Amino acid sequence: MGKLRSFAKLSLRDHFVFLEAAAAMGFARILIRFVPLRHWASQIAQENPAGTVNDSKQASISRIARAINRVSRNCPVQFICLPQALAARWMLKRRGIVAQLFIGTHKTQTLGADHTFHAWLKFGDLWVTGQCNAAEYAVFSQKTRGE
Repeated sequence: MGKLRSFAKLSLRDHFVFLEAAAAMGFARILIRFVPLRHWASQIAQENPAGTVNDSKQASISRIARAINRVSRNCPVQFICLPQALAARWMLKRRGIVAQLFIGTHKTQTLGADHTFHAWLKFGDLWVTGQCNAAEYAVFSQKTRGE
């Protein structure tokens, strides 16, 4: 009951952002699982982000980051880093905010070992999803969703 009570205390706007995050993360998970990368790789554009963080953008970024985190913690389905990053990027794009998507592998991996991949999303210096020590990862894809 504690989770329902916490959810009920959220503002109506946060309820809608939570539902948007759940739908976007579900779609991202299905896309990653069932559609070959070559068909959706164009979703990850290569333009560099432009813009500065103002109070309105920071509020939107924080609200979306919290919603992604809430959905990840409270849904019976596990959403790993890539669906979280894609969903957050789509949600930010809807609000006119361009964020950078990073995909990399842990630098300490040895040849032939299972790779530890990670995806994270940032707007400038602000972490949106997948907060980590980026210096520990070799980034093999640094993409930005453009206008």
